[in-house]
Amino acid sequence: MSDRVIRGGAYRALATGHLRTLIHRLARSPLRPSRTESPQVVAERLLAHPYLVHDPWHDAEARHTADRLKRCRRSLEGLRVRLERGEIEQHGVSGATGQATLTADKLTDHGVRLLDISANWLLAGVDRHPEGGSGVVRTQFWLYGRAERDLHLLLAQTRARITQGHWAVSGPDNQWRAPSEDDERDFYQAVLAELGAGAVERIRAATRPQEALCPTSKELLEAIAEVSGVDYAAEEQLRRHARERMYRARYGPHAGPPAISTAAVVLVYADE
Repeated sequence: MSDRVIRGGAYRALATGHLRTLIHRLARSPLRPSRTESPQVVAERLLAHPYLVHDPWHDAEARHTADRLKRCRRSLEGLRVRLERGEIEQHGVSGATGQATLTADKLTDHGVRLLDISANWLLAGVDRHPEGGSGVVRTQFWLYGRAERDLHLLLAQTRARITQGHWAVSGPDNQWRAPSEDDERDFYQAVLAELGAGAVERIRAATRPQEALCPTSKELLEAIAEVSGVDYAAEEQLRRHARERMYRARYGPHAGPPAISTAAVVLVYADE
């Protein structure tokens, strides 16, 4: 997901905990152009800019996702070690063996998306590029059972990355137009004046798409349930409702209009 969003017909940035910490750190830099005001005053003024959206629900959910990704990466590292030792039995689609093999060198941080199905089961979406630099990606979805010490190739899909075009929003007059960039432009001009050109790029980088959990489909969820016995969609819905009750008690109702992520769209083609 991207922390640069469209909200209220304009580009905004979600003021995550990471972004707030970064702005305070940059305000304390000895390289800051203007030193007439305290770092605290400068940081608070920038954080109060209307371009930034303060959403404690999103912040809490982002921390939750980051914690899950850490657990996933630990499980992945354990899988790498077991693969190198030859301790993992691998199965192809529908339980057939020998159709595909996953090796430790394919499990790099780049091109692998992870999802913790349960404490025991880890889903790994492994991207392959069968046509070189054409943009077509073949993704294999593997399910790892830690206790069982086995890997199941659940399915493989061919997809193509879409070059992001221009976003448009509908106004009160039902006419489509580009989202306003006025607040975004004003915010970065303020950052440039207060913190310098280097800070502008670091803050822009902090709002770009971040690592996300591996997405699922109905077909994939059915395959996961068949192998693991886990109804992930139902269990995750219960966990999400529990988190929402906690957020509501801690932060109050989730106020404001929805924000639309500007992360790149991915198109999945039906396999022939």
